[in-house]
Amino acid sequence: MTEEYTCIECENLYDDTDGDTSFGMCNKCLDIIYNKSLKRKSEERRDPNIRRSSTVHYPDWDLINKKYITRKRG
Repeated sequence: MTEEYTCIECENLYDDTDGDTSFGMCNKCLDIIYNKSLKRKSEERRDPNIRRSSTVHYPDWDLINKKYITRKRG
């Protein structure tokens, strides 16, 4: 029988197959935290004042400065 651990977030029991013992959390809590960090990263990168081009070949349009912006590659 496998050893069960208590999740530090939700306090439910989990074992090696449905959680990560190095983080001390079940997969459900790990997924929630991972999805929140992805959402935060995507919000930080997006500038609402720039109209995105539909293709990679055309530059984006800055609505405030009224000029085209080339995308940074790499």
